[in-house]
Amino acid sequence: MTSSTRNLFNIQYKSGAPSTFEEAVLSKYEGLSSYQRPRTLLTLLRTNAVPSPMEEGILKGSLFHVQNDIRRIAADLGRLSSDGDVEMLGHDVSRQLHNKLVLLEEIERDHRLPLLLIRRIPSEILMEIFSYTASFSRNILDTSSAPWVIGQVCRSWRSVCISMCPSLWSSINIFSDPCMHKKDARSLLQTVLSRSRQHGLAIRLPSSIGSITWEQLISHGERWTNLHLTDVGLPELGYLSHLRGRLGTLQECYLEFTCEGLDFIDVFDHTPALKEIKVYGLDLNTLFPITSTNLETFVDDRDEWLTSTSIHDQHLKVLQASPNLKTFYAPYRCTAGRTVFPRIIKPSLSALTVCDNSLIRSLSLPGLEFAALFNDCWLNLADCLADFQDMLTQSQCNSLTTLEIYDVLLRPTNLLRIFELSPTLTSFRYQTHEWAAQNDDALQSIFRGLSDSAELVPRLKDVVLELALFNETNIHCANYTMVEMIAARRGSSLQKFHLTASVPSEGFCDLGEDDIERLRDIKAEGFDVAITSCDSLDIDRSRQIYV
Repeated sequence: MTSSTRNLFNIQYKSGAPSTFEEAVLSKYEGLSSYQRPRTLLTLLRTNAVPSPMEEGILKGSLFHVQNDIRRIAADLGRLSSDGDVEMLGHDVSRQLHNKLVLLEEIERDHRLPLLLIRRIPSEILMEIFSYTASFSRNILDTSSAPWVIGQVCRSWRSVCISMCPSLWSSINIFSDPCMHKKDARSLLQTVLSRSRQHGLAIRLPSSIGSITWEQLISHGERWTNLHLTDVGLPELGYLSHLRGRLGTLQECYLEFTCEGLDFIDVFDHTPALKEIKVYGLDLNTLFPITSTNLETFVDDRDEWLTSTSIHDQHLKVLQASPNLKTFYAPYRCTAGRTVFPRIIKPSLSALTVCDNSLIRSLSLPGLEFAALFNDCWLNLADCLADFQDMLTQSQCNSLTTLEIYDVLLRPTNLLRIFELSPTLTSFRYQTHEWAAQNDDALQSIFRGLSDSAELVPRLKDVVLELALFNETNIHCANYTMVEMIAARRGSSLQKFHLTASVPSEGFCDLGEDDIERLRDIKAEGFDVAITSCDSLDIDRSRQIYV
């Protein structure tokens, strides 16, 4: 044994010196085996309560002694190891020392828990933290997730969760039917509704949740602020009919209909606070009146796009009665729709998706930023470009940044003039399932204009052309003129040019080998260009990748 080790373990015993070196080492810490955590600590660990000043003093004093013993054992083991005498202790003694160290470290962690700052966070701040979790989607009937588990941490958290955070219980999200088959689903939902107090309710439901659940929710209809329903059939409409005139606080509504043969849905004809409504899957002639001067987003996406004059008139009323409207999506076509004159002036409307000529002729949109002329691919090509150009002119609109055109006939003069009227345009997308010679002429006119004048849409960043054609046709827009445009614009704002064609025959483009090689060089320099074609009868089989 080295002299330093002898000095380290120079221990005095009342009944004489220890019989072995191992006993001398272990005797220093024999009291640790029976170490008891203070009763104060055990109580705080059980309740998760905040320690009082006196309890905090007791804990800190006890923690001081625990940490001191940890340092003693660690120091002894370190010295023994450095002196090479650890082997003299034997494996059993070494193991006992390490076990005592582990025990003390566990006790130290227990002491620190009640002293953590999170226990001292004021209830008002806890309330804000808990309320933040309400923004995350969750199944409100799942008691293993928030907000249920928050109330299981400690008494104070439970009090804050139940008494001070009604917003935690205001998102009624039920994601699947099986959760509704729980034996306690009704009582769980009743508890949630009770704890939400008078806070607004956000309702998100699947289909077939059961009449009892609907009755529970409908009884709180005056508090609904958000409604998201998928697979809305006749039973769901029956329940919703009880809410007519009671949805005064509803702000957002999303509905996917699956029922047919409906003439009139009047549940939402009095929703003064409504800001956003999105309706999908309604029949051709189903009227769906809404009344809200606060409306900002209106989406009506029907299964059929050739609609009646009554639907057209309803959409005109929405436009006229919504001074704050920002987004309008209703890409129907009405052959006998009326045109409103003078035009409906909507300075707030920035996003428009339409296709009907009479509707376009009825609008003046000086602040338009996004426009999509969206026609059903199963209908004949729509011819609304001239009316859209005229609307931009009459509106004195120079704010358009995105133009998307789907299955609309391109007229060369109109398309070029629209570009001239849109100095802030950054994105252009064209998609069609039917081709006409005028489309070729229009696109080549645009390519020439972009090549010849840097002042034409000087901020244009991306051009995407998608041709999904099922009939034999001749396409000539992919030619030398297109390559010249890309070469001329890639040094300025243009960053992307994609042309994808699904055609039933080979040779859709008129690019020569020199043109293709030039585009490949441009692509190698970092420009995002892609010219591809595939078989429209087998779109998964790539036919040709030009660039």
